[in-house]
Amino acid sequence: MKIAKRLATTLIVVSLVLGFVGPIAPLTALAATAPALGDAASFSGLGASAMSSANTTTISGDLGLSPGLAVSKTGTWTHTGGADYFGVGGLSASAQTAALGAYNNLVAQTSSGGWGTNPWSPVPGVWTDASSPAFTGTITLDGDYSDIWVFKISTDFTFSGSVVLAGNAQACNVFWSVAGDATIGSGSNFAGTLIAQNNITSVSGATINGRLISLTGTTIAMNGSNSSITGPTCASAPTTLRVVKAVTNDDSGVAVAGDWTLTVTSSNGGSGTGSAAGEGLPGTAYTLEAGKAYSVAESGGPSGYISSASSGCTIASAVAGTAYTCTITNNDVAPGSAVLRVVKLVTGGTAVASAFNVHVKNASGTEVGGGPFPGVAGLGTAYALPAGTYTVSEDANSSYTRTFTGTACNASGVVTLAPGDDKICTIVNTSIPVVAEVVPTVSYDTVTGRIVPLIGMIKIPAPLALPAGSGPVAYDYTVWNVGGQQALIDITITDDKCGPLVLLSGDLNRDGKLNRRERWKYSCTTTLSKTTTNTAIATGYSDDGFHQASIATAVATVAVGVSLPPPLINIVKVPSRLTPFPFGGGDVIYTYIVTNPGVVAMHDVAVTDDKCAPVSRNFNDANLNGNNNNNLLEPGESWSYTCRTNVPVSTMNVATAEGKANGFTALGYAFATVLVATPGLPNTGFPLDGKSVSWGIVILSGIFMAAVAPRLRRGLWAGK
Repeated sequence: MKIAKRLATTLIVVSLVLGFVGPIAPLTALAATAPALGDAASFSGLGASAMSSANTTTISGDLGLSPGLAVSKTGTWTHTGGADYFGVGGLSASAQTAALGAYNNLVAQTSSGGWGTNPWSPVPGVWTDASSPAFTGTITLDGDYSDIWVFKISTDFTFSGSVVLAGNAQACNVFWSVAGDATIGSGSNFAGTLIAQNNITSVSGATINGRLISLTGTTIAMNGSNSSITGPTCASAPTTLRVVKAVTNDDSGVAVAGDWTLTVTSSNGGSGTGSAAGEGLPGTAYTLEAGKAYSVAESGGPSGYISSASSGCTIASAVAGTAYTCTITNNDVAPGSAVLRVVKLVTGGTAVASAFNVHVKNASGTEVGGGPFPGVAGLGTAYALPAGTYTVSEDANSSYTRTFTGTACNASGVVTLAPGDDKICTIVNTSIPVVAEVVPTVSYDTVTGRIVPLIGMIKIPAPLALPAGSGPVAYDYTVWNVGGQQALIDITITDDKCGPLVLLSGDLNRDGKLNRRERWKYSCTTTLSKTTTNTAIATGYSDDGFHQASIATAVATVAVGVSLPPPLINIVKVPSRLTPFPFGGGDVIYTYIVTNPGVVAMHDVAVTDDKCAPVSRNFNDANLNGNNNNNLLEPGESWSYTCRTNVPVSTMNVATAEGKANGFTALGYAFATVLVATPGLPNTGFPLDGKSVSWGIVILSGIFMAAVAPRLRRGLWAGK
C-alpha cells in the first residue's frame, strides 16, 4: 500500500511560454549568438562611399553614408521612419564602427556546419561557405522567438529566392556576414541583417525584412523596379500558460484527465484566466499578462486520489518571454487508505510557504510520508495514509503565529482519518507586526536619575473563530521593552481567561531582564464554548533604585459558532520625554503606533487619549509597515498618530485604539506617565520609590478599568 504519495509526482503541467510554440527544431551542438549592433541598429541602409536607387526604395529606418556625403546619395529613397546621416563624426560614422564590430563577431563564431541546397531548412546555428555560393530557392527558418541563425560567406554571395520565417523565428535574429560583394536577386524576399565588406546590389523589386550594411564598398545599389527595406521585424513574445493534466492509476483507479477541471486565476487582475477540462499533453494554452500573479487549481474528480503540483503552478509575477512549467498529477491510492492534504498559507511579512517545514506524525509520534516537507500553498502536500489519528505541525517561527483552519484539523493540528477519507488541513501563518520603534527624548535627570519605563504586548489567539462550536484556542503573547532606555525586571503576565502562561523564548542572554530589542514569547491554551473576550496584563519594573512599574494590556475576542473572525488591534504610546520635567512642566508630544496583528482588515479606525487632543493620524509614514492609504488597517499594517499637549504636573493617561470588522469592534489600550518635579520634592512622579510599587499599579489599573468598564457595558467586544 502507498503510505505517502507526495506533491513531487507530476500532476498538472502549466507551461508559461512566450507565445505559441511551434514544432521544436533539433538542438545544435554550437549555438549562434546575436552580435551587438550599437548605433547601427537604427539603420535600414548604411554604406561607405555612395548609394543609389534606380526607382523608389522605401525604408523604415535611418539611411546613411560614412565617410560619404549627402551628394553621394542618388535616386529616390522614401522614409517611413528614421532620417539621413552622412560624413564623418556623426551617427553614420559611429554606426559604421559598431557594424564592423558586429561583423567581426559573426566571423569569429564557430561553424555548426556547411552550406545547404534548395530547399534548405537549417536549424538555429552558424552555417558557413568558403566558396562564392549562389543560392536559388527557399531557405526556411523554423524556430522559437529567441533562436538565432548566422550565415557566413567567405567571398561573394548571390541570393535569389525567399527566406521564409516559420514558427516564431524572427528576422531580427538572422545575420549574414559576406567577405566580398553581396547580390540580392530580382523579386527576392530576403530577411535578416546583411553586413558585407564590399558592395551590395539589389537587382530589382526585392523586399528586404532587415538591414543592408556595406563596410568599405563603393556603393549600395537598389536597381530595377521599386524595392523596400523594412524591419527587421522583432515581435515581443507574449507570455502563455500551458496546463496539462496527468493521471496515474496504479492502485486500481480508472479516472482520466477530463474528470478534473483546471482553473487559472490571477490574484491581481491579470488577463488570460479561465477553466477547462483536464487534458494530457500538450494541454490547454492560455495567454497571460506580464507582471501579474497567477495560480492553477483543480476541482472535481473522483475521491481516492492525491494531487501534487510543482513550484511553477504559482507565479508571483509573470515575466514576459519566460517559459514557466507547472505540473499537477493525480495518483490513486490503495483501497482502504485515506487522503490528507496539508495546505500552507502565509499572511503578511516576507516569508513564503516553503519557509515553513511541515510535519505529519502518527499516534506514536513517528513522521510519516518521508517528511518533513517544505510548506506548499495551492494544492498543498498530499499524503496517502492508513486510517488513524495524526498530528500536523510545523517548525516554529517567532515572527509568525500559527492557526489551523477548516474542519479536518483541530486547533492543535490533530486529525482523525477513516478509510476513504479525503481531508484538507490548512495551516495559516500570520506575521506578527514589528511595531515601529519610537525613541523618546531622554536627558539625564541630575536630581533623581529617574527614567520612566514602558512595556508593550501583543496577544494573538489561534484560531480567532470556532465555527463548529466549542474547541481549544492557543494564545500567543509577545512582550517587549518599548522605552528601551533601561532594562525591565520582574516581568509578569496574566490573562483573565487563560492560564498558566508559559515563557517560550526571548531572554536572549538569560539574565531575567527584558532588554531593548528582546521579544519575549509566551503561550497559553484553553477551551472556549462561547464567544469570549479576555484581557492580558503585562507588568515590568525599571531596573534601578526606583523600581517603577509599567503595564501593558492586550484584548482579544474569539468568536464561537460563527465563521467570520473578529479583528485585533494593538496600540503603543510613547511620550517624547521619559525623564522628569522641572517644576512647571512643559510640552510633550505623544506618538501612537497602531497595528493590526489579526487576519481581517479594519475600518473606522480611531485613536483617542483621555489627557490629550486632538490625536492626528500621520499619513504616508514610510517608516511603518505598508500604509497604502486605502483607509483600511490591513493585517500586518501599522499607522502612526501624534498629539501635543502641555503637562504642568505629573500625569498618567491612557490612549484607546478602536477598529471594526465583521460586526466586531476591537479595542486596544496604552498607558504612559510623564513626571513633573514639585517644590520641595526632588523625588517626583509615580511611584516615588520601590516601596510604592503596588500603589503605582493600583493607579494604572484604575485608569485602565475606568476606560474599559463603559465599553464592556456597551458590549463592544462581543461584536454588538
